[in-house]
Amino acid sequence: MIPAIVDQPRRLADRHRRSRRSRATRAVATGIASGVYIAFAAHLIVRGFGWLDLDFLTALPSRFADQTGIGAALTGSVMMIVPALLVAIPGGIIVAMYLEELAAPSRSTRILRHWMNLLATTPPVIHGIVGLLVATLDLGLGRSLAAGTLTLTALLLPRIAIRARGALAEVPAALRHHAWSLGASRWQTLRHHVIPAARRHLLAASTVAVGRTFGDAAPLVVLGGLIWVAASPAGPHDPVTALPLEVFGWATRPEVDFRQLAAAGATVLLALYTFIWALGWIWRGDDAKQGARR
Repeated sequence: MIPAIVDQPRRLADRHRRSRRSRATRAVATGIASGVYIAFAAHLIVRGFGWLDLDFLTALPSRFADQTGIGAALTGSVMMIVPALLVAIPGGIIVAMYLEELAAPSRSTRILRHWMNLLATTPPVIHGIVGLLVATLDLGLGRSLAAGTLTLTALLLPRIAIRARGALAEVPAALRHHAWSLGASRWQTLRHHVIPAARRHLLAASTVAVGRTFGDAAPLVVLGGLIWVAASPAGPHDPVTALPLEVFGWATRPEVDFRQLAAAGATVLLALYTFIWALGWIWRGDDAKQGARR
């Protein structure tokens, strides 16, 4: 007993030393990753800044560098993302509520949770292959807006479900126990206590998933999104392109002007992603401040 008591200060000192080394390692790794990201972003901004104007954001695709723009690509991205969000956000949150709050512990529930984790971590190109086989070929939608929307919905829903599960899990268990002790059912507890407490976390989780999906080009490439599209889609069966595909197409061309256009398009993508990420971070920060006040 006495040697153990004597050695305790030394063990605590070793533990604090390892903790400091761990924090320093994480700080260095974060600094390196952030520095690389900032260097790439600065390089893109410098190369493409001269092309960033209103005409670039609204012009339709052209074979001439001084006449082309991302108008059709931006419109196509928005027209694919918005319907996908209208299905994936409520669907993913409902799945998360069932798996985290309502489902009884069982083998089928565990299998469903693992299946959602698998879908959320599946590479986007696999979703593109499935979309090509199901939406494009079996359903006969072709390389259209509807096929891209269905594929992005399948990509978004499990991502939102997994992040929403994490948001619900952050709600203190004591809140549920207090509601149950007063006679509330699981659904009443979820509706009146858990969801209000987690609403900003749910919004932030959905926002992060949307930001990642906005820049995913792999599933759309598999669907044939690199075809020439000279106008914005007017209906669900019209061909469509997206901003990541437009940037990729310009980057593969040998002309210097088109590579600078690719840098300008990538700058717009980075700006959109940063804005979406910042929005989610602000929502989470506001929720944390409200939780601290409570």
